[in-house]
Amino acid sequence: MTAKATKMQETIENALCPIAYATLANKGLERMIEAGKITLDLAGEQNADILATMKKALKGTPLANMPMLDLAVSAVQGYIDVQKNLMDRMLEQSNAVLSAMEGFGVDANKAKVEFSNMLQASVDRSTATQTSIYEYAIDQTKAGINAVKKQPGIAGTGVELVANAIESAFDTAMETQKAIVILATKPLKAIPVGA
Repeated sequence: MTAKATKMQETIENALCPIAYATLANKGLERMIEAGKITLDLAGEQNADILATMKKALKGTPLANMPMLDLAVSAVQGYIDVQKNLMDRMLEQSNAVLSAMEGFGVDANKAKVEFSNMLQASVDRSTATQTSIYEYAIDQTKAGINAVKKQPGIAGTGVELVANAIESAFDTAMETQKAIVILATKPLKAIPVGA
């Protein structure tokens, strides 16, 4: 083959290389996530500004001390944090897939181990994501119940008992959900690396 033909073949191989496309897609995902996080932060700031303005407008009225306004700021910030966490996990997964793909074409045994490692890491990321969502739900529920219990005239009443019962039932449900996720992933974690 001539140098010109070799260069042509390299150009074609590079143009049709799945790794090149996957790398570009991954870079696009990184940029999209970065933009998404900026947008979420701006939405959080806007929400805090709106609620601060509402508090200022309600100053001097009985509504000024409503814990629900503070709860709303907390809830939105928690939601933003969960969304950013999900974005980070999505990028981690994309990076893992790209890394595994790079190993596929070089060495079959290495690719097998890479793929197994990627699956294990994917299970770990999925479990961590589910746990963070459950923790967010628990925190928001507790904050709402505590806001209800802090209202004047609630302490020592049936409303407080009901709020405590709801909190206890919700905690139990969330702990059960977490346990189910851990049990569901146990068989996947038991697969030996490179199997």
